[in-house]
Amino acid sequence: MAIPQITPPEWWTTEWEKVEEVLGMFSRGTLVEEGRSAGNLPIYSLTYSSKPTNPTLLVIAGVHGHETGGLMALLAVATVLEVGVDPREKRYPEIERLVPALNLVMVPCFNPDARRRCPPFVVGMTKEQVERIAYGVGADGQPLQYGAGCDPEQVQELGGLYDDEGFNPVWDSELVSASNEVLVRLVKFCKPHVILELHERAGAHCFMTYEFAPPQAKMLAQHFSQHVRSFMENEGWPFADDEPLTGIFNATTNLDVIAQQYGAVPLRFEGRAGILGSRRPYGFHEILESNLSAITCVMDCTVSTVWGPREEEEEGEPEAEGEEPEQA
Repeated sequence: MAIPQITPPEWWTTEWEKVEEVLGMFSRGTLVEEGRSAGNLPIYSLTYSSKPTNPTLLVIAGVHGHETGGLMALLAVATVLEVGVDPREKRYPEIERLVPALNLVMVPCFNPDARRRCPPFVVGMTKEQVERIAYGVGADGQPLQYGAGCDPEQVQELGGLYDDEGFNPVWDSELVSASNEVLVRLVKFCKPHVILELHERAGAHCFMTYEFAPPQAKMLAQHFSQHVRSFMENEGWPFADDEPLTGIFNATTNLDVIAQQYGAVPLRFEGRAGILGSRRPYGFHEILESNLSAITCVMDCTVSTVWGPREEEEEGEPEAEGEEPEQA
């Protein structure tokens, strides 16, 4: 398959080796190897903590290897917090203002197996080219369709949806993957008030809503979504209506279920990729800017929401107690 020969900007550092190199340069945040992927690659968290009483925002990117906008955005957030400007030397005073009022935990690359396997960007590719990279190619040489996991030994090309064991983090509910176990432990440890997943698609930005979430979490998720949508539309970013996720229990949404025991809000943001043929294919700068806008808005909502106290049970699974979180 011919891939367009596009040279990305120097600051677009989403190849797996560059991701590790950039993460290793950060000194103000706390970088932790939380565990290993199915392909024995490190899964890192990067934390910028303030006070234990501040709300915790957990942001997860790189869930699918071909979706690199969220990953680049988290590296940019960290760079702003480390040196005051993003990789393009642009300042983001709102991020610098909000993060001290948060405990910010970032997982820049949840699926390093797929990130290592996939190209560093899909800008300039057609939908068919991106789907081939994302879904993979079957033993018969035909592109596969989106869906659950696959046997890596039964395909010609393993797609960016999957880790090296053929696990799709946003579909496979019955499988227990190495990355799933790592992230479950992290969620239980950091007790996030909000979990934000960063994904990409060809269409306008939107939030995917978790229909199985408890009523209070759904109400707050709707509030966050409306806030982000209003801000981004005012900034000129196209935004579509929320789309429901019904009945899909998987690695990341199961984490939301766990986190809801602490009153957490589950959010899944779908950013816009630079896919040819879409109504408005983005370039590298637009992909980064739109993701940073969404992340900043979620930070603002997390800070402005009044969260009730949360306590752990002495034994067993932790549960939320006390007041439900209230909208500011």
